[in-house]
Amino acid sequence: MRTIKKACVFTGMAVGAGFASGREITDYFLEYGGVWVSGLLFAGVLFFLAVCGTSLIVRREGTADYGGYLLCIMGRRAAAFTLWVSGLFFFVMFFAMISASATAASELFGIPERTGAAVFVLVCAVVILNGIDAVEKMSLFLVPALVLGVTLMAPENWSMAETLEPKGGSVYISAVIYVSYNVIAAPALVIGEGRPASAREDILTGLMCCAALTVMGIAAGGGILSADGASAAEFPLAAVAESRGGMFKYCYTAVFAIALLTTAVCNGMAAADFAAERFGIERKTAAVFMLGASVPLSGISFSAFVSKIYPLFGLAGILQLVGTIVYLAGHLTKGRRRKENN
Repeated sequence: MRTIKKACVFTGMAVGAGFASGREITDYFLEYGGVWVSGLLFAGVLFFLAVCGTSLIVRREGTADYGGYLLCIMGRRAAAFTLWVSGLFFFVMFFAMISASATAASELFGIPERTGAAVFVLVCAVVILNGIDAVEKMSLFLVPALVLGVTLMAPENWSMAETLEPKGGSVYISAVIYVSYNVIAAPALVIGEGRPASAREDILTGLMCCAALTVMGIAAGGGILSADGASAAEFPLAAVAESRGGMFKYCYTAVFAIALLTTAVCNGMAAADFAAERFGIERKTAAVFMLGASVPLSGISFSAFVSKIYPLFGLAGILQLVGTIVYLAGHLTKGRRRKENN
């Protein structure tokens, strides 16, 4: 059960507004033409390596905080850069999810944006202030529904899924960028959950995340390609749900809400932990300040949040992803040599 909880937390962390809208799948994979499935499979492998490697490092090194984790996988200067950029990323992503909730409240339910954001913040506060146990329980309950909801967006007839004209470039490089910024919060969450028990737990957690994200990505991609004009829409999956009507519209609304909540809570937890570690304040105090600032900031759009410092996020995420995989590869190589010497 512990492994399933962890896999649900990580999956909820990765599936945010970008994924739930269908925009990430379109921009990072579908626009590369017929190789989009290969790109998603490669991204799934990277997710497995990132989650498995993160769990292994925390278990072997006994790291107590995010800064300590980074020092295990990179030099001091790179670790300091990644630490502060990633800490900023946690806050920005939390505020961005609040902003997205305000827009969704207005467009989907006709609720004033500030009112919608305030309600969403209250829900986040209940979970974040109750710690990692509350995050695990919420994820265990909501993430299976999220996976099911996204999977239902798959086309009934896959022959209707027409690939897009390739835009050029490499889908595999795009996959690396996509995964890198989606796993930045992983070390903070693993540390918060407590030291992993075994290598089996590391591997199973990674496999579950890989399977869930790959299946959802392929289902969402197929759904977008099978609906006329969906890939050009601002929210491609919303266009898919609209084209099918009936239960799919309600299903999509639930999927989008769950994705916002799980990502907001995971990044909010990581942000509060970062502030507590760096500035020597209580985690709950940091969380209260963050939650209080989020409603006034909800008027800033998601794109305005991310576009200003996205290149830094991408670089920090890639440094962390590469460092984690290199550590994992080194661990496996040492293990093989020991067996050969014995």
